Amino acid sequence: MADTVVTRILKADATQRRALILATNFSDGTGETGVAKTDKSTLAGGIPSELLRIYAIQWQIRAGALRLLFDHTTDDDVLLLSAEGIMDFEKMGGYLIDPNSAGDNGNLLFTTVDFASKSHYSVLMKLGW
Repeated sequence: MADTVVTRILKADATQRRALILATNFSDGTGETGVAKTDKSTLAGGIPSELLRIYAIQWQIRAGALRLLFDHTTDDDVLLLSAEGIMDFEKMGGYLIDPNSAGDNGNLLFTTVDFASKSHYSVLMKLGW
């Protein structure tokens, strides 16, 4: 078996350079390791040369944790999420930005931590570039 994983682009606007993405997982205990949740080359008409930004994130995680990383030769940790919460960096006057480390593409990756059968997450992200 495998985890049931869905990533949906709820809204993508190339003019405003923003996207709203919902990612969900219901686990059978397999978990995810370095699974891409964004593809900058296809998001809103393709943004491969732009750095991805996280403006806001809302999450609910049951029975485990979730690591968010930017995809590079050595992936860059962004956040470690557990339980539930909301972070709105835009209201604080900023955002989390891809540090543009060497290699790969800077897409956003998810890795589940200590997921067991019936662990699950739901993550809503407001992204920009």
